[in-house]
Amino acid sequence: MSKTENHLTDDLSAEFQAIMKKIEASWPILPSGIWNSSSTRQLSRHLHAFSRRCEETGQKTLIGQITSIDDMVNAVIDSNTSPSNEQIKRLNEALDQLKDHVFNSTASEPARAGDVIPFDLIYLPQAADKSDPISQALETQPWRHLTLDQADELYAILSREGAKVLLIDAAFLDSDSLNQVLELLNNKKHTTQSELVFLSEHYNMETRLSAMRTGARHFFTKPIHIDDLIDTLESRIDPKAIPRKRVLIVEDDESQANFAAKLLQKSGMDTLAIYNPLSVIEGVTQFQPDLILMDLYMPGADGIELTRMIRDRKETQAIPIVFLSGEDDLEKKLLALYAGADDFLTKPVRPQQLLATVNTRIDRAKSICAGAAQLYTDQITGLPTRREFLSLIDLTLSKSNAYRSILVCCLSDKQDESIEIDNEARGSLLVQVANTIKPLLKQSDTLARTGELSLSILFQRDQEHAVEQLGEAVYTAVFPVLKETDHARLGIGMTLLDSTTGSAHEQLSHAESSAHFAYRQGKAGYQLYGENQPTSTEANEHAVEPLPKEKFLFALENDLVTLQEQHYTGRKEQSLETIELIPILNGETKSPYQMATDAGALVEFDHFICDQALQRLSKLVMQGSRGRLIFHQSAQVIQDTEYLDFIKSELRRRQIVGTGLMIEFDLPSLAADLKQARALMGELAGLGISVSLDNFACNDTAYKVLAYLQGNAVRPHPSLLKIDNEKIQHIATQVHSLGAEIILPRVECHDQIGLQWSMSADYIQMNFDH
Repeated sequence: MSKTENHLTDDLSAEFQAIMKKIEASWPILPSGIWNSSSTRQLSRHLHAFSRRCEETGQKTLIGQITSIDDMVNAVIDSNTSPSNEQIKRLNEALDQLKDHVFNSTASEPARAGDVIPFDLIYLPQAADKSDPISQALETQPWRHLTLDQADELYAILSREGAKVLLIDAAFLDSDSLNQVLELLNNKKHTTQSELVFLSEHYNMETRLSAMRTGARHFFTKPIHIDDLIDTLESRIDPKAIPRKRVLIVEDDESQANFAAKLLQKSGMDTLAIYNPLSVIEGVTQFQPDLILMDLYMPGADGIELTRMIRDRKETQAIPIVFLSGEDDLEKKLLALYAGADDFLTKPVRPQQLLATVNTRIDRAKSICAGAAQLYTDQITGLPTRREFLSLIDLTLSKSNAYRSILVCCLSDKQDESIEIDNEARGSLLVQVANTIKPLLKQSDTLARTGELSLSILFQRDQEHAVEQLGEAVYTAVFPVLKETDHARLGIGMTLLDSTTGSAHEQLSHAESSAHFAYRQGKAGYQLYGENQPTSTEANEHAVEPLPKEKFLFALENDLVTLQEQHYTGRKEQSLETIELIPILNGETKSPYQMATDAGALVEFDHFICDQALQRLSKLVMQGSRGRLIFHQSAQVIQDTEYLDFIKSELRRRQIVGTGLMIEFDLPSLAADLKQARALMGELAGLGISVSLDNFACNDTAYKVLAYLQGNAVRPHPSLLKIDNEKIQHIATQVHSLGAEIILPRVECHDQIGLQWSMSADYIQMNFDH
């Protein structure tokens, strides 16, 4: 059949139909009659490409129609104004004629009149601006997209057409117009859902939560890396094909294997069943599964033995292994998990549970593998990460070589709020400094990125003066580089490694505290840890003397007070991690609370502990973890008029709420002013912060005080741990009837806690000293 103007071959008609769909996707006139000039450039490209193809195939009538449309569009563009109603009408008529010619002169099935081609993307910025880099980036993409000014327009368009992705400024969150759009999308669940992506001027936890609750998959904070944004949008608009998931089924019962195989195959997975357990390694090597579904009991070799063999091979260590067995014995299940299994499903298993487990485990494993490199190598500088650096320190501590040291070069300080630098500039600065330091190092030295604006060196020298020379050399080399970038401030800190005192984390913290001290003091050269810094009491007699206030505050400012974590297990909420933060002053055995009292610095110490707890809470929120942090405060905060304002301002600054915090007070110390204490606790409750009462006497008076203060938890006095079971039951009944929980006091040995307390208390510590 010849290619004529009136009749096209099937191949050519299919090609022309595809081109027509692109023209329709970039058509500048919306169904509502709105003129979208941003799509005209892409329309023009498609028209020219169509015209060239028609010329090559001799389709003269089509060429004339295409030219007519192109002329009308260019006339609108040249006038630099929106087209009149008459122009819009003529353009739409011309498009319909072109569509009729293409679809009606073909042997292929014409498009249905009711088909609606959705937008690829609709962009709703806070203020439409052609100079907006996001708008400019969208113009270069082959997507049918639309930029709007108001959320009302978005509702009108989505009522008629769909959109694969909605890119929305977070300023519209909680607006009535956007709520109507979300309700509209919710009512159209039977159709293809629009992916929601939000943009925000600032990282705001409440805003991010609001975005997530709309069902948004992505949230970008400005300044936005355009390439990252475009990649994300492309993955939602035009997702790339992904290979089918492969599951290896190891099961000696053929009927059971076939059941699992058919279920997985029906969901689009490839499977291979192995009935002989001795062939597992060969099957893994040949099939390269994404997951292994393993039976526990098989002749010749059981599942636990096979799991150990698989985990013993480097190339198969990351493959998820899920046991599917009728075994219900907890000890056997634990053995399977200890051997390296990732999950254990007990037969009979529901099909939905099996599919969900397999899919989740495969996706999680792929995600971990994809991000594994980022755990050990910083993506910006190419240097080892803090995680890898700590591991190297730990290995170094096991050796006895002399003059092993850590040097930290910090370009900012957590107390310096004047530095505002975006991610791109931060990375560029670190790369520049790293390249300056590298020529000063030996091949055996390790340079790593250990903070947002800090680099660290793990090195060893034969002589002490060589260690000092490196510290001076790093400062001499880096300082001029920073002056050129208007960032002329840094701190160099060093510590000599001592395998007898402290973990890798503590050793690095020593070097960092020295670097922070040097940064704040504007010190040239380097600061050696312990040199003109309070680190520990040099003699026992000094340990009992009151610590001067200046020295104690210096310890707080220079990270010499650390918070140890005491983990608790809950009787009810097993998934809720409960951690008590216990302050320790390096080198001191005396309670920091008593030392703060002696130094007259209790108010400052309370604020310090509270600030540290808020930092930990902020990290938990960022990680999406559920947890509770318990920390002690003195009774002086009741009289501290600035305390509540301090907490409120810190919560606002960190963009978090107080839920998850529990402040513990010593009950006897509150007795002097219960009315003021109740007022404070009421304010804390309004912020979502719970209160626990320590040294709780568990008598009638204590119960009345608990009811009056409306405390959330109590910690019985340690002497009550030895009472009989009947009294313990009575205490638990009284406390629980007042709506409070019981947190057991910390003890050194597990046998100091009786069985009845373990059963009656709500929280009990997880680890013991002995």
